[in-house]
Amino acid sequence: MGAAGPAGRTAVSFWFFALTAAGVLAGQDLCSLLLGAAIHEAGHLAALFGFGGRIGKFRLGAFGAEILPRYAEPPGALAELLILLAGPAAGLAAGAAALLGGFPRFAAVNLALSCFNLLPLPGLDGGSVLALLRDPDLPAVGRLLAAATAVAVVTAATLVWTGISCAPI
Repeated sequence: MGAAGPAGRTAVSFWFFALTAAGVLAGQDLCSLLLGAAIHEAGHLAALFGFGGRIGKFRLGAFGAEILPRYAEPPGALAELLILLAGPAAGLAAGAAALLGGFPRFAAVNLALSCFNLLPLPGLDGGSVLALLRDPDLPAVGRLLAAATAVAVVTAATLVWTGISCAPI
């Protein structure tokens, strides 16, 4: 159950508040985590708006945000793939910028969020990408993009981890 916003379009679950409180009490770097999550969702929203979509419903839960889009006309499979990958891509870009700017902890948070969201599990971006790969309407370029994303995430994780492990925190 959650608190509904205007016209039921926004919902915040109890677990969002519970995990946020637990993070504060545990002394975690909550600001970095919340900013990283906001960057991730901003990536999805930029792509969504770019393909003519709007926010149908927005929900904050235990494992992050869920955006249920609304379209005048349904997007193609390739557009859906790009929208799904835009969030992790924004996080990886923010992580790279943070690492170059001398903020290794913020880089690590963004890398962790992006890699976590690309796990092929239901409810995460990676699970949705995996389901979309089975769509016969997805062109070959979309399949290539999904494979390139997997390689990029592994490469970024290696580079950021190397930079983080060599940098003083």
